[in-house]
Amino acid sequence: MDWSSLNIEEKMLHFILPLWAILSMASVYLTSSYRTMVGIYVLGVVIGLIIVVPDWPYFYRSPLSWNEPLGVEIVQPRQSLPNSHR
Repeated sequence: MDWSSLNIEEKMLHFILPLWAILSMASVYLTSSYRTMVGIYVLGVVIGLIIVVPDWPYFYRSPLSWNEPLGVEIVQPRQSLPNSHR
C-alpha cells in the first residue's frame, strides 16, 4: 500500500465512523433504546473496518518503488566456545 492510499483510507474512515455515529444517535432518539444505538454503531465500525483494513486492489493504484540496498555487508555468526567452567 502506498502513501496516497493510506490517505484515502484515513479519509474514508473519518467519513464512515461519524456517519454511523450520527445514525446511531438518530436511532436512540427515535427508538429510545440504548441497545439499538450501540448495535448500530458497532455495525458501522465493523463495516468501516471491513472497508478500510484489508489491502483491497483499489488501494494499489500507485505502488511504491523501492531503492536497491547500498553496500550490504554480510556478518558471519560468532563461533560458539566450548563449555568450560572457570
